[in-house]
Amino acid sequence: MIPQDDTLDLELTVEENLYIYGRHFDLPRKEIRTRITELLGFAQLTERRSSRVEPLSGGMKRRLTIARGLINRPGLLILDEPTTGLDPQARHVLWDRLYRLKQDGVTQIITTHYMDEAEQLCDRLVIMDHGRIVAEGSPREVLEVRFAPGELEVAAQRLEGLAKRLELLADRAFPIPTMPIKRWRKPTITD
Repeated sequence: MIPQDDTLDLELTVEENLYIYGRHFDLPRKEIRTRITELLGFAQLTERRSSRVEPLSGGMKRRLTIARGLINRPGLLILDEPTTGLDPQARHVLWDRLYRLKQDGVTQIITTHYMDEAEQLCDRLVIMDHGRIVAEGSPREVLEVRFAPGELEVAAQRLEGLAKRLELLADRAFPIPTMPIKRWRKPTITD
């Protein structure tokens, strides 16, 4: 689990944060040291190994939090707003790291308010409104349409009837599809 807020031990070094977390999982010391080296490379923090956490940038702290969550090689990673508060460069570095994890077979569940992030990282999207699923599909099926200033109202009239509901912001529209929402069902042994 990667929480929205970084919960790092600020008075410790980068390496010590990873080491202590590895001990929480009762990993052998030798394995932890190997994982630390791997994860520091993955998070682009190798040069910061002995640095205290407190003065690190927000992007570095975020990458360290994710590295810490990977210390025990989880098959499932749950991320809550992974890039909130990061500058564009740090967001893209983090996206790259999460994409690599996906390629390595790590399943990720990500909560985000950023459609561009969802489009980059997700194979399947679920849009929720007040705790209810209002749309589900691939990033191409669940879309955001942007317009030049002043064109939204005319475009919204054209989109009328194509969607169950249309959410409008100053420069974009979110058509909530009319297609039925596919429900996930728990696989059975015969699946």
